[in-house]
Amino acid sequence: MLPGRDADIGDADAQQVAANFIRRARYRRSQQQDSTPSFYFSIRQEFQNEQLFFGLSVSLERASDAIMLAQMRGVKSVTPITFVRRPQPYANKVQLATKPSPKQISEHFSSLSACGVDKAHAEGINGTGIKVAVIDTGVDYTHPALGGCFGPTCKVSFGFDFVGDSYDGSNDPAPDSDPLSQCGPHGTHVSGIIGAQDKRYHLVGVAPGATLGMYRVFGCTGGTADDVLMKAMETAYEDGADIISISIGAPAGWTESPTAKVASQIAKKGRVVSVAAGNDGYAGMFFPSTPAVGSDVISVGSVDNAYYIVFNATISGASTGSVPYYSARPLLIPPLSLYATSFDTTVTSDACDPLPDYTPDLGKAIVLTKRGGCSLEQKFRNIAAYNGKYVIIYNTNIAPVYIEPANGILKSAMIGADDGKWLVDQLQQGLAVKMAFPDSPVLGVANTFTGGTVSSFSSYGPTFDMSSQTDLAAPGGSILGLWPVPLGNYSIVSGTSMAAPYIAGAAALLLQAAREGRTSLSESVMERFRSTAMPVFNATNSSRAFLETVAKQGAGLLQLNNAIHYTTHVFPSLLSLNDTSSMGKVQSFTIVNNGDSQMSYSITHEPAGTALTYPKNSPYPFAGPVPLVDAHASVSITPMTLSIDPGENQTIQVVFTPPSGPSPDPSTFPVFSGFIKVASSPLNESLTVAYLGLAAKMSSLKLLDTGNGVTKNYPLPAVLVGSTGKIQRLPRTYTFENGDVPVMQFRLVGGSRSVKVDLVETATQSVVDNVPLFASGSRNMLDTSMLAGTGLLAYAGKGGAYTLEPESTDHTFINFASESEPLGTRGTASNTIRPASSAGQVASSSFLPRNTMDPDYGIYALAWDGTVDGVGKVKPGDYQLHLKALRPGYDIPQDGGNSTSSTAAMDSDGSSPWEEWYSPIVRVR
Repeated sequence: MLPGRDADIGDADAQQVAANFIRRARYRRSQQQDSTPSFYFSIRQEFQNEQLFFGLSVSLERASDAIMLAQMRGVKSVTPITFVRRPQPYANKVQLATKPSPKQISEHFSSLSACGVDKAHAEGINGTGIKVAVIDTGVDYTHPALGGCFGPTCKVSFGFDFVGDSYDGSNDPAPDSDPLSQCGPHGTHVSGIIGAQDKRYHLVGVAPGATLGMYRVFGCTGGTADDVLMKAMETAYEDGADIISISIGAPAGWTESPTAKVASQIAKKGRVVSVAAGNDGYAGMFFPSTPAVGSDVISVGSVDNAYYIVFNATISGASTGSVPYYSARPLLIPPLSLYATSFDTTVTSDACDPLPDYTPDLGKAIVLTKRGGCSLEQKFRNIAAYNGKYVIIYNTNIAPVYIEPANGILKSAMIGADDGKWLVDQLQQGLAVKMAFPDSPVLGVANTFTGGTVSSFSSYGPTFDMSSQTDLAAPGGSILGLWPVPLGNYSIVSGTSMAAPYIAGAAALLLQAAREGRTSLSESVMERFRSTAMPVFNATNSSRAFLETVAKQGAGLLQLNNAIHYTTHVFPSLLSLNDTSSMGKVQSFTIVNNGDSQMSYSITHEPAGTALTYPKNSPYPFAGPVPLVDAHASVSITPMTLSIDPGENQTIQVVFTPPSGPSPDPSTFPVFSGFIKVASSPLNESLTVAYLGLAAKMSSLKLLDTGNGVTKNYPLPAVLVGSTGKIQRLPRTYTFENGDVPVMQFRLVGGSRSVKVDLVETATQSVVDNVPLFASGSRNMLDTSMLAGTGLLAYAGKGGAYTLEPESTDHTFINFASESEPLGTRGTASNTIRPASSAGQVASSSFLPRNTMDPDYGIYALAWDGTVDGVGKVKPGDYQLHLKALRPGYDIPQDGGNSTSSTAAMDSDGSSPWEEWYSPIVRVR
């Protein structure tokens, strides 16, 4: 979303306020017949389905008006509209693997067999009669594999374009009824994973018989706003979609984001909502995505495909006829002479330096060079300097990647290490070798590096309230699928974006089987999928000694055939244990025998690797892949063996004792997890109940980064002078004109339910700028920097929720309460009762995720425009900005935490639930 807020209305008067909002495109506050200052707004989206979300999203003239909006009669909450980055395929990077290069080539390349989808197809279960809605970048339904048309009689039969081609997330959308997009390929690839029926390469979607819909929320460039995403979810629900697939997300440390709430409400109404878990595995633990964090939403992680997709190049002038190459599609290059940049196959930096002067014109050659030593872009640049257009990279016995040409190179691909060495040897012997890349069938090479393991890019949970993490995994690494016709028809893409539609398609098969009486489905699709999934290993451990943490893989890899045909069911399929301060050590689950005969069961425990969040006594999280250690919970199961008659059930008790220090040290915030395995006899059904907990107190988590690891030149928090960008270290007078405003910056190394910025009056009598008023080492000089604001906090990077600027137009959610909800009154204590030293509220935000080292999510920033409480300019004086961040494990106080005297319950050791910081003197004249 973008800057904004969200309001709730409950009684008749409040409902009238809501009606006034909806009737008028612009609304003046003074029409409420009270003395509150006026403000203006314009409506962005209307949400009138009270079963999901009742309210509005609006644009404000000033961000500070959001505070006044929150005080309106009937307003229950105000939430920023956040900007959502465009979904990007994960860029393949070098895998830390040392196995021999795969040699076995076959015609098998599909991921359907990895999850038993092929067996369902063989039984005639293909998704017929099920409506699957996709919310994405639009779809090229002219692709023959998607039916070639749009409308009631077509495969892609329903949907809507909410934005138009020119929308980029910052301008006005231009909606229309046709979701066609040939400029945004992501949605076409996603749609193909669900429903493709392709004749050229025999690509078959997971649910080729399903009816597809597309709700376009991205233009040709840029991102979108999450109120647009919410409107698409609402429309898909009202259009009767059985399943909604969403391969979109934004960072979320908590389950309370608006998009997650709407997705949750849809799921609670019995629809299946499958959402990509995110491609932020690099960021480490506690960095999930929204709306995937919603309760009852299936958050889907990725496993790498068991096969690499390859095509065959033909060789002439040498002794073999073909060489397989890794590419998203056939290169379609006629026979050209092969030229090697080096005859030395042991060189470690081939083509990393400018090519020698004797290099011929390479415009009519296939250039062969070795991987490694520098970036592919650098190699391409050096080859293009001699007019090279076509480049083949030969590998170095690590996992292959699919290469995108760049820097003047038109086409490129990768071949195996042995094939590359052989070709260099032929050239060194003086043979006139030529290569050609004709149109050829798709082939598969076994992925012996990472096939079937959790993809490195897949995001880690859980949320900071320990209530959500990845639920399930499906193939998402190196997936061959559809691409818009003008852009080449086919492409190989990686990401949890590919895994979420796989689960959506599988859900269509399960729903069809249930509707046709082929299976019973008394529990939710998510429960059935999780309990019948197969736990998988972590690819970065060469011995694969540990199962991957549940925080990343959820219950494991989907096993659809088991979900359809197992007669034993277990629920719940996940036990959330919380942290050590509030851990539910005694848990239970139920086994149900839905078969026709008595079944015997054996129950065992299989731990996963315990994931470390932070290095010992360090506030900076481990980057992914995070360390996994062999320190797991002790588990007592009662009973461990039993028999259950047909139609009967029995409850199993499980008692957990979390791992304790010194290994793993609680300061590392170790997340322990694993699986309770249920094996049946004589049918040999294998089911699991996953569990996850934190072997530390969440309330002891450090929140504010007080170092300079990101900024380099100054510690955080900090106040920067808006007009110069320089750090403020001493008292300074601001004019609040022409950008001369204080801009606060801070970082969170842990997520916070509530972050507040108040303005407090200081007792200093000094009237001279740039003179220290406190001794070195005092609280005011330790971290000389802060946040400034006009009502809301923001990521400073372009990928963040929003960026606030003085005099800017802001965007806001208004969520109205239903008639049954209590209303409350205007002017509550949170906005009117403060100690004498408080000058008012500058900014506040709720449920903020932590920051990462990614520049887009690196720093929160807020520019203060000199107003408080959204009302007007403060009187002249000397002030400090007071930053407060509420630690996880605490509820937001009843007064909202706005009062400087506000406290939540103190921790058992007497420590405060808030982390606080005071800025240097900010002077208003």
